[in-house]
Amino acid sequence: MFDMPKSNPNKEFKIIRKYSTNDNIDYRQMVKEGRATYTRKVGDEYIFDDHVGAARTEREAEDLLEVILDAGSDTYRSNYTITRMIPSNPDNYVKVPTLIADNEVLKKFLLPMKAYMKTGGLVDKVNIFKSLI
Repeated sequence: MFDMPKSNPNKEFKIIRKYSTNDNIDYRQMVKEGRATYTRKVGDEYIFDDHVGAARTEREAEDLLEVILDAGSDTYRSNYTITRMIPSNPDNYVKVPTLIADNEVLKKFLLPMKAYMKTGGLVDKVNIFKSLI
């Protein structure tokens, strides 16, 4: 397990949207099925902090939040907070399973694999793993 940043750790002002199993029945089901991660548990409530944006200054974060609110279906300002986090703060990161492989393993198993992108379909003309070796 390795730390993966939830947002750019070098931008200290985070725009955070809180999801909770008390708010959202779909999210509760995803947690029960093991398809969703959560940041903390308070009683029976599972809470996930989604870093939807990061900025260098508080003013920049406020402006970015306004853009997010104008563009999205969730227009409730109360669902979002702006929090200052230094880069070393563990709340900036989530633990993810990570595969560590040497060049021989990459060449034998990973490089022949095809990747399917959510947008654009099958990637078969470009070796997307080429930069790894």
